[in-house]
Amino acid sequence: MGRVKHLEKWERIEIETCLRRGCSITEISKQINRSKSCVSKEIRLNTDPVTGRYSCERAETLHRERQYQAKAGTILLLGRRVKR
Repeated sequence: MGRVKHLEKWERIEIETCLRRGCSITEISKQINRSKSCVSKEIRLNTDPVTGRYSCERAETLHRERQYQAKAGTILLLGRRVKR
């Protein structure tokens, strides 16, 4: 059986919880059984640039937007969806 490619919501919740407790990326990766690079990339891509905090809700929203853009062949340009 193949590995699920994308993180599931419960994994994002666990990442946020562990970060708030001060866990390292290594500890988080062991907790959710994912690679350190996967966890690191998730945190880097979905951390709020203003607050510097990771939020599982924000991460889930951004993930869905990226999925939509990939399927629809659109990009966001100044907050508006534009066909490629």
